[in-house]
Amino acid sequence: MCTGLRYMNDSFYFGRNLDLDYTFGQSIVITPKNYEIKFKHEKSITNHYAFIGVAVVVEDYPLYADAINEAGLGIANLNFPHFAEYATEVQEGQLNLAPYELMLYALANCQSVAEVKTAFHNLNVIDIPFNVQMPNTTLHWFVADKKQAAVIEVIQGKVKITDNPANVLTNSPSIDYHLMNLAHYANLSDKQPTNQPFDMPPFGEGFGTIGLPGDWSPASRFVKAAFVNEHSISEKDEISNVTQFFHILDSVAFVEGVTTSPRGPHDLTMYASCGHPESGNYYYKTYRNNQINCVSMSKVDLQSHTLFNYPMIDTQQIHQVN
Repeated sequence: MCTGLRYMNDSFYFGRNLDLDYTFGQSIVITPKNYEIKFKHEKSITNHYAFIGVAVVVEDYPLYADAINEAGLGIANLNFPHFAEYATEVQEGQLNLAPYELMLYALANCQSVAEVKTAFHNLNVIDIPFNVQMPNTTLHWFVADKKQAAVIEVIQGKVKITDNPANVLTNSPSIDYHLMNLAHYANLSDKQPTNQPFDMPPFGEGFGTIGLPGDWSPASRFVKAAFVNEHSISEKDEISNVTQFFHILDSVAFVEGVTTSPRGPHDLTMYASCGHPESGNYYYKTYRNNQINCVSMSKVDLQSHTLFNYPMIDTQQIHQVN
């Protein structure tokens, strides 16, 4: 369960809520320009774009959940159960990537959604796990830049890249369904209703949003996040935009206890993230720590050959006033 967000307010911001019932040891990881990225069936890459995001590092290899690169591209993987079905064989003449390699390839090589579409025109996503202890999860990918957003899905082994004018993404069903489903909510408005059959004016604010979903299902979160994002108003400086970004994500965040995983524990929003490619800053907060924290690519040597790893601060930080 997750929600991805592309936010534009003079500048481009990208991030997500990651909703799970367990932690996977995530941290903020910077991959510098000269770190060698290895692939199972493609040539390794060095001297690429630097990028920053949330990942777990296994055997000195960054497995990203979401990230931005210095060129202006953001990408996040979100759970896509019952629909994702990867290819089973390598295809000669195609770009053969494992699911966990897709983000690394795009971030290393591409500066826009248009370039991702070109690079992935012959993409074959193969069901090859990172190792035997880490089987692949069912994913689709949310990609965005300052001009547009798109979704990459693999259904019955076939890759499809779909433009996403809603600028948000959640989980199953496919993006085609979510975009069509928005038509059911065309009546929603940030303004009070005026065309009424009875002379009964609204007795409170927010009557224009009656019918806006409030549950935590993927389709409902998609609608609510899209509506809140579309009607969001903020000052245009970075701090104001980052603050607003987290407010938008908060509108669809999981509160511990409201949903229970089939595995038993409760789902919750493990972390929320917001990247700003223009500054190279990556912001985050966690369920246990409401404070917004920042890691900056500008603070490290991006010509390095080794990863930079910053564990998330996951204990509450309270500012004592008196």
